[in-house]
Amino acid sequence: MERCCYDCDYFYSSVELTGKEQCIDHVEGECRRQPPVVGDYFKGSGDEDTDEHGFGEFPKVLGADWCGEFVKREGSGGQ
Repeated sequence: MERCCYDCDYFYSSVELTGKEQCIDHVEGECRRQPPVVGDYFKGSGDEDTDEHGFGEFPKVLGADWCGEFVKREGSGGQ
C-alpha cells in the first residue's frame, strides 16, 4: 500500500474502516504532527466586545492525502 494519511501515526479520525472494500479517499481527519493553531474566533454569550475566544485546531486532511512527514502507524498497511 502507498503512504497515505490514513496509515500515518499522526492521523486522527473517529472513522475506522472495517475492510479494504471501503475507500479512504473521503475519510476526514486531523493531522496531529504539529500543535494546533488558533482557528476562527467566536463570540461569547456576554455583551462585551472583549468576550471573544479563539480555539486551537489541527489541520484537516483526507485519508488519501500524504506529506513528507509520514510515520507508519503500527498495524497499518502503510510503507
